[in-house]
Amino acid sequence: MRSRLGPVWPKVVASLVAKGTSTASYQLAYLLTGELYPTGVRSLAISLASAFSSIGAAVSSYLNDLLVAVVWWGPAAVYGVLSLAAALLTAVLPETTLRPLPDTVEDTRTLGNAG
Repeated sequence: MRSRLGPVWPKVVASLVAKGTSTASYQLAYLLTGELYPTGVRSLAISLASAFSSIGAAVSSYLNDLLVAVVWWGPAAVYGVLSLAAALLTAVLPETTLRPLPDTVEDTRTLGNAG
């Protein structure tokens, strides 16, 4: 199928990949937040992650409308750059596989150093 701007399927595939990675990152926020914060502040950290992700979801629709009026590729560029930055920052978090959850702030500080 073709539109007046070219084939439609690359846009559909890119949109589906973006939606899938968006959903995965939302779930990853809950998973990593729960594993990286100590017991005393874990529920607060998960609540803050949820609140900021909801704020981001609300702001993104307005940002999309504002940027598409300036340049058609603006929203995709902003979302793509922010997604890549989040992926790079997530890559430097410590590995938590087969490690106990931290109970204190000191446990959290040494989480990345434990072998």
